[in-house]
Amino acid sequence: MKKTILIISALLALSLLFAGCYRTNTDDETAKLQQQISELQSQLDAMQNGSTNPADATEPSGNTAQSPTENTTAATTKGTTAAQAIKTTNSLQELTDMVTAYEKSASDAAKNPSNSFDKFFTLKQQNDKIERAIDIHENEIESYVYSGALSRAEYNQRERALDELENRLDKAEDSLEYAFGIYD
Repeated sequence: MKKTILIISALLALSLLFAGCYRTNTDDETAKLQQQISELQSQLDAMQNGSTNPADATEPSGNTAQSPTENTTAATTKGTTAAQAIKTTNSLQELTDMVTAYEKSASDAAKNPSNSFDKFFTLKQQNDKIERAIDIHENEIESYVYSGALSRAEYNQRERALDELENRLDKAEDSLEYAFGIYD
């Protein structure tokens, strides 16, 4: 009797398991997915053909893909005059300006550390924000290297500039930590 109940429950479990995997409207979903794939492929082709006009690349919903914070920077190698448009969230100049402003703020705060740590933590958050912006910029230029839009020499030049910015940022953070007596 136990064997029969066990066999019946196993068969029932298997039939329920297979019944849950059956879908009736897969043709509609497949067609939608194929449409999205073709739209994304056309966007990719437009981007690879050098189209920098955001109106050329549309999202699957039909909206144009635009980012108001994207800036275009020129990537050039030594000895060439042709510039290739590289889009990054922040340009190298903007990152340099952010680091310079942070260095000044950290230097001013280090000259007159107060008993309140509010200024320290505000500057620490600003430092973290700048570090994230630099990391994002590094990731973006790496993606341009992988796609072939940026040469290795151009990448190395930009990477050295970003390393210099990171070093300046670290030095300012260290002086700030020393002045406030907080070693993070």
